[in-house]
Amino acid sequence: MQRIRGVVLLCFALVVTATAQQSGNAVSSQDKPVAKKKLQDAAKAEPAKPKLTPDQELGYQTLELAESQARGLEPPMRSYSLLQIAAAYTKSDPAKARKMLQDSFSASLAIQDDDTTKRSLQMDIFPLLLPISQSDVEERLTQAEPAARQQAAQVIIRAFIQKKQFGKAIDMVQQVTSWDEFPYTAALQLLDDMPADMTSEKQALFASAVASYRAHEHKGMTLGGIENLIARFGPAMPPKLAL
Repeated sequence: MQRIRGVVLLCFALVVTATAQQSGNAVSSQDKPVAKKKLQDAAKAEPAKPKLTPDQELGYQTLELAESQARGLEPPMRSYSLLQIAAAYTKSDPAKARKMLQDSFSASLAIQDDDTTKRSLQMDIFPLLLPISQSDVEERLTQAEPAARQQAAQVIIRAFIQKKQFGKAIDMVQQVTSWDEFPYTAALQLLDDMPADMTSEKQALFASAVASYRAHEHKGMTLGGIENLIARFGPAMPPKLAL
């Protein structure tokens, strides 16, 4: 595993260098004055792929070899290795990174008797996969470990909020609540950003938060995250919704 990790890190450095040099070449070429006709011809033509240096070609070839070897490993090492290799492709080849992250997650599901490793891998896989394909993460939430599922769901809810897609954000909150405890922190931001004409939806979310809190055990004096939500929105809610 250490050998594979070292190979991946070396390849990652080569690929990063390739990406940076390709970007630099693209910028320098844009700085040169070009005739109008040439610009029109360039717009019609397919963009040429920057030529790789021998070191860069070696890096990609080594990554392909590492991937081939990784796919023959046991689930924990296969998941970890594919995750590390995928990280090297996220900028240069997102489609390839997506496929490897999907396979890395599938391998994590095959891990037995080691929930800690499974959870750790999934919590690393989702942040890399989310920017490439949020739908892939959403499809896999039900299979994920609770901590990884909660972490990814919080990010997805915030993404919907930023896009003002409040209906989708509410749906994700409800899904999370059906699996685990209500996502109080993300819901606090959601309630804060929802427009005034969504009063009934706000009350339904608040009621769901209270019901979820009552349905889960909270040891000691902790309120499990609901205290901020109650302090912020409790006074505006009907008394029957209070704890």
